[in-house]
Order: sequence, then structure tokens, then C-alpha cells
Amino acid sequence: MKLSVKLLVLAAVVGVLEAAPPKQPRLQPHTKVPIPDDILDKVNEAVANFLGTLQDPLPFPKNPLVLDVGSPGEMFDLRLVMNDATLGGIHNIDVTAIEEILSTTEIVLTSRAHQLTFDIPYYNITGRIVDHLDMTGEGPAQVIMDDFDVILSGKILIGDTSNLLSDIQFETLTLDLELYRWTVNFEGLMPGTDMGTVFNEFFTMCGPELMDMLEIKINENGKLLDFINDLLPHPEKSTP
Repeated sequence: MKLSVKLLVLAAVVGVLEAAPPKQPRLQPHTKVPIPDDILDKVNEAVANFLGTLQDPLPFPKNPLVLDVGSPGEMFDLRLVMNDATLGGIHNIDVTAIEEILSTTEIVLTSRAHQLTFDIPYYNITGRIVDHLDMTGEGPAQVIMDDFDVILSGKILIGDTSNLLSDIQFETLTLDLELYRWTVNFEGLMPGTDMGTVFNEFFTMCGPELMDMLEIKINENGKLLDFINDLLPHPEKSTP
């Protein structure tokens, strides 16, 4: 494929990334104070116990996973179907810091996955980009994420102050995703051309920016608060 076409495609993708709305600050700039180490240790113990109940690698509950990107007439109009996808490395997730915002009921909880591996035994992608370039591909794919931080910020409600880990719920919640590096490899992408290699290299380079776009979508859909609160201890859960 001609170099001019490659440059056009990459310019279009860059334009989409740059057009993403800017990330909003997680919290007001109050002073943050780390909680005591013994509480952090107990939180990590609870997290490890919970993760230990999960299979690693963890199969996605929906199979196949279907991701629609864009729509007709937009820069992207793609459908990505992923069969038997799994996420590996979840047993090696640690809570690295919990900080309290002085004079508020807000906390910042930071957890780190040292390496996560998103394995897709078979994918199929169809659609168009920049309104005229057909994108196709099928085969195995893998995305490896290194030093992936998940930061939750928000106001908390503590029901039992004598046992902080027995009754905690978030009143508000914001997600921040920080990715140090990832490696993207979709085999069989754009067969018969070298565009597959171009896209794999480009999306590998743009991992942090793509995570910012994902973070914005998650924060906007409003489902994160209920999802996290369902994972936290709360007396109502044990009520018959």
C-alpha cells in the first residue's frame, strides 16, 4: 500500500485521539494524607482473598465479546468480535496506596496490575475507516499491559467506624486509568498488505491515549459506582 495512504490513515487516527475531551482532575487540590500501613495491609489481604476466588486467566462473562466502534458516516465504522477472550495476571494486582483528602470524606485508592495479558484466540474485524478504507482481519490477538494503574477517587460512607473494612460504600466515584506501556498484536490484520503491522505499531504507541478515551467513556456511563459498591463489604448483603 502506498505511503501516502498510510500517512492519511495515521493522520485520521491521530485526529480522533486529539479530539477526545480532556481528562478532568480527579479531585479538588486538597492535601492528601496516606492512611496507616496496617489498614493498607488489611485492604491488600481482602483484595488478595477476593482475587484468589477468581480464575486466572479470567474468561470474560460475555462470549463472544462484541465491540462496535463509531457508526456509518463517522471516521470509524468498525465491528470487532472476539471469541473466548481471557484476562491473565489478575492475581498479581496490589493496592499500592490509599490516601485521605483532608477536611473531606474523599479518598484516593490506587491499585497496580504489574502485567495483564488480554488473550484472544480468535477475532474478526470488519468495517471502514476514514470513510473509504476497508478494514478486515481475523486470527489470534494479544494485548500485554505493563504497570497498569487503576485509581478510584470519591466520597466514602463508613457505617462502622470501629471496623473500617466491614461497612464501606462510595457516594461518588471517578476512575483514572494510567498505563505505562502496552503491546498490541492482532495477527492477520489487513491481509495482503503491510497495514496490519502499521496499525499494531501505532496502537502500541498510543496505548496511554486510548486508555484515556476508555476512562472517559466509563466515567460517563454512570455504571461504575454500583459495580464497585457491589464488590465492597456492606451489611445489607448478608441480610436474608
